[in-house]
Amino acid sequence: MMSRPDPAKRKPIVLYVDDESSNRIVFQHSFEEEFQILLAEGADEATMLVSQHPVEIVVTDQRMPGKSGMDLLETIKSSHPRIIRMVVTAYTDLEPILRAVNEGLVARYLMKPWDYAELRGALHWGAEVFHASEEDAVLAARVLKTERMATLGTLAASLVHDLRQPLSYMRYNVERLVQLRPAVAGMKRLLEAAPDALSKEEKKAVGALSTEFDDLAADINSGTVLISDLLRDLASWISPARVEGARVQEAVHVIRFAASLCRTVTQRARVGVTYEGPERIENVSIEASELTQILVNLITNGAQAIESADRPGGTIMIRAKVEGRQVSISVSDDGPGMPPETVEKLGTLFFSTRAGGTGLGINQCFRLVSRAGGDVRIESTEGEGTTIHLHLLKAFDG
Repeated sequence: MMSRPDPAKRKPIVLYVDDESSNRIVFQHSFEEEFQILLAEGADEATMLVSQHPVEIVVTDQRMPGKSGMDLLETIKSSHPRIIRMVVTAYTDLEPILRAVNEGLVARYLMKPWDYAELRGALHWGAEVFHASEEDAVLAARVLKTERMATLGTLAASLVHDLRQPLSYMRYNVERLVQLRPAVAGMKRLLEAAPDALSKEEKKAVGALSTEFDDLAADINSGTVLISDLLRDLASWISPARVEGARVQEAVHVIRFAASLCRTVTQRARVGVTYEGPERIENVSIEASELTQILVNLITNGAQAIESADRPGGTIMIRAKVEGRQVSISVSDDGPGMPPETVEKLGTLFFSTRAGGTGLGINQCFRLVSRAGGDVRIESTEGEGTTIHLHLLKAFDG
């Protein structure tokens, strides 16, 4: 538990930024006994105060007239990088929170309305980290990185919680859709019995429905199962607990399913996806949802790379081969490729070659493959494309 500060010591200087005067008054009255409080109603005033005082912690509201809290924190990070930065935000501001975490703009975020005990603890933590950075900058940087990971874990937990309820509705409706499959054949027979009952467009739609319904229903059902599995995996990422003996019964089916899930992004990029390898690869030592997640990430990244280079008609090739117990799966694109220094950074948290990217997708691929006992190797040549090799193992029988 955090102890009360020694009165003989100088109070840490905290700058609180909020355009609402009532919030500023409450903040000052809540913390002025333990901290030296500076108040600002906007980003410009806050920037001036930072230049005039040895501020240790900045706490800012996200939504303010004119410059936002993110704009302010970006300025402070550039001019005074050692200041511990925190933001107060609403849950609907999820996108700027992710950007703030990704770019290292904030050490902590707090939800509105802020809780006194939580914010008090955050302020004392911030003061301790600030003073630790004076003695050991490397240690302080590690603490801040750990805090960023904890923040991502909190956000992930919130997303998992909020997604589970609408997913349950979706799964129920998909199951109902599958139950209605026999009605499609009946509709087709009715159309044959009364060919003039429908317009030309309606006949065409019924014909397409009778042809495509089974595949569509099966794909939607598989997709909802995958989302459910991914949420479970995301929860296990927050609190890992791998299932022993997990295996993909048939990997080629997973490869083709992952490619179908990426159809929207590949069609938009005008990219073709092809598979080359055995027709069946059995008992690969990784969970099906994990292999699907890895392949979806890699196919999507390849398509986005080709699209960003404005190369319509590009190709993503998925190759697989089995040598003894080793299963090799590679995903190649003929996009713009990457220089060696970029390849070396791939898989590092918060590093991305795409504007606005977090790097979490490729990092998750590395993590899942490693957890399954495999490894990842990347080959890339500027102007020619990129290949990512996954080396996995076949599970022992029994």
